[in-house]
Amino acid sequence: MLMVSRGTIEVMNLAKNKQGFTIVELLIVVVVIAILASITIAAYSGVLNRAKQAAAQASVSQAAKKIQLYAFENSYAYPADLQAADVSDSGQATYQYTVNNLASPKTFCVTATVQNFSYYQSDTQQNPAAGACSGHGSNGLPPNLAVNPSFEIDTTAFTTRTNLSTNPSFETNTTGWGAVNGGTGASVSTSTVRAHSGSRSILYTYGDSVTQDSGPGSGFAASAGAVYTVSAWVYAPASVSTGLRMIVYGSALGTTERGATSTTTGSWVRLSYTVTTPSAGTLSFAVGKVGSTTDTGKQLHVDSISVEASPAPNSYFSGASSPAGDFTYIWTGAEHLSTSTERALTTANYPTNGSGAARFRSAERSVSGSFSARVMITTNALNPGLYQNMSLAPGTYTFISKVWGEPGISGTPSLTAQGTGVALNTVSGYSSGTSTQGQWVELRRLVTISATTNVNFFVYMPGTSTSVGSSFWVDDFAVVLGTCTDAVCY
Repeated sequence: MLMVSRGTIEVMNLAKNKQGFTIVELLIVVVVIAILASITIAAYSGVLNRAKQAAAQASVSQAAKKIQLYAFENSYAYPADLQAADVSDSGQATYQYTVNNLASPKTFCVTATVQNFSYYQSDTQQNPAAGACSGHGSNGLPPNLAVNPSFEIDTTAFTTRTNLSTNPSFETNTTGWGAVNGGTGASVSTSTVRAHSGSRSILYTYGDSVTQDSGPGSGFAASAGAVYTVSAWVYAPASVSTGLRMIVYGSALGTTERGATSTTTGSWVRLSYTVTTPSAGTLSFAVGKVGSTTDTGKQLHVDSISVEASPAPNSYFSGASSPAGDFTYIWTGAEHLSTSTERALTTANYPTNGSGAARFRSAERSVSGSFSARVMITTNALNPGLYQNMSLAPGTYTFISKVWGEPGISGTPSLTAQGTGVALNTVSGYSSGTSTQGQWVELRRLVTISATTNVNFFVYMPGTSTSVGSSFWVDDFAVVLGTCTDAVCY
């Protein structure tokens, strides 16, 4: 008879009930370990980044003290370079330095970078600040060699346009306007029935004349050899003879010249004509009818008169316009009864390219900071745009700019560079010219320089642009040493 002790039975039961971990339990353990690991890595990364920041701050603070000590010992002139102040790159920190001992007061700025963290200090910045001095590389990226790259600095100069019409919108009366070849019964008055700008237009009623060119007219004092464009917005409720056109004449011209014919009725249409005056004198203009048929009693509304020393009609303005966007508007004399000026501040360090462009600082849109540069096409001229000149040593550089084109603008804004020994190439994955209408697009161009030279870097509209009055915007203008195909280059 087999005998089994109680102790043996307990051991057997324990062995029978012993089990391993389930898959769910193992997954939970793995997830918990992963969470703990991510927390540990994040905490370590945070500690490491704070250590880098502290090292950069300490490095730039120590460098600034040495620079200021050097100045104290050398007639308050800052060192020409960092080596003179016993500051040099270490295995941890790298330095960039800018000095101007010719300024009054003298200035300096030093940037210290530890891997991907930069801090700077200057003659006016007494404590380390995150970032870099102007023109220095920041947070491990190369320096941008362009001056005023984000167009935050303007000049004291203005880009201006003057409307030479002394009564452009007829808000007060019809001063300066009369009936040209009007005939008996012709009249000129103001009307609130319709207006293209403001609240009034001039209402012209035809008399019994059947002479061509009859209509409302005015004039101004013209200079010899100048180019003028005269324009007017016209509303004809009914057909007038065989159409309407802008006519110009007077002592400054010595003859009568006529513009294109419009037969539009029931809506506003713009008539214009461009003329070069051979001599100084009065240049008269009128909205004249084409044919010589009878139009007695027919009426015509005229408004928004623009007379500019320009080879093409631009957008209408008068001193009555409220300041809008990038522009301010002022009367040059009595309100509504004088010439008026449109003006905008120009941006520093960027001349215009081509005679058919105006450039100024713009607050209407930007990528970096609060401003960009706006290039307005003012004539059908070649290659309108802007540029910056800089002296560069031999090497390869990446030229970068962000561009925003006004919807409807013709052509494609592009990048190029010119100078002795300059060769151009493309940047992989980027274009030097592409459609930018209604959106910011980053353009890049590779520039190789064979010898130290002055280089002009252009953002421009290639060819002869036909989009007079249209604009494109430029921001983040950059030139960096080396070939950069990274998403961020400076």
